[in-house]
Amino acid sequence: EALGGGDAGAGAAVAAGAAAASSGLSSAGPGALQSGEELALDLGEGVSAERDPEGILLTVKDLRFAADGDRVLPAEAKRLDAIAAALRGIEGRTFLVSGHTADVGRPADELALSIRRAKGVVDELVARGVPAARLLYRGFGATKPLAPNDTEANKALNRRVEILVLED
Repeated sequence: EALGGGDAGAGAAVAAGAAAASSGLSSAGPGALQSGEELALDLGEGVSAERDPEGILLTVKDLRFAADGDRVLPAEAKRLDAIAAALRGIEGRTFLVSGHTADVGRPADELALSIRRAKGVVDELVARGVPAARLLYRGFGATKPLAPNDTEANKALNRRVEILVLED
C-alpha cells in the first residue's frame, strides 16, 4: 500500500487531509451518513456504495483511462461530474481514493500505475470543486482483487477506483 504521491503538492494535500481526518468531527454531525444508499442515487451508472468499517465505500467500476496511463478518458466526464457533486454535498469528511489494477505485469509497475491513477482521479475531483485538502489517495496495485485474474471479464472487475468517505 502506498499513500499520497511523490511530489510536494501531493504531500501537502495528504497532510492537510490527515489534519482534517483528525479534527474530531463526530459521525453524528451534519455530514453523518447512515448508509451508502442515499449516495447511490446521485452517483450515476457504474458506481456502487456500501458501508465499510471505516465509512462509506464507493466503488467506481470500469473507469476508463488512457491505455497503461493515468489520464482519465474524456468520455468519463459525466461520471466524474456526478461523483464530484455527491462528494461536495458531504460536509466535513475526508475522502480516500484508492487505485486497483489487474494482475497482468510486474507488481512494482502495477503499484505505480494504481497510485498514478488514484492521483489522476483526485486531480479530476479537485478540478470539479472538491477541496484538495479533503482528498487523500493511495494505490494497491493488484493486491486486493475482487475476482481471480483468469479471464478478461474478471480482470476488468479488478481494475477499479474506490473512494472511501472516511468516518472522521
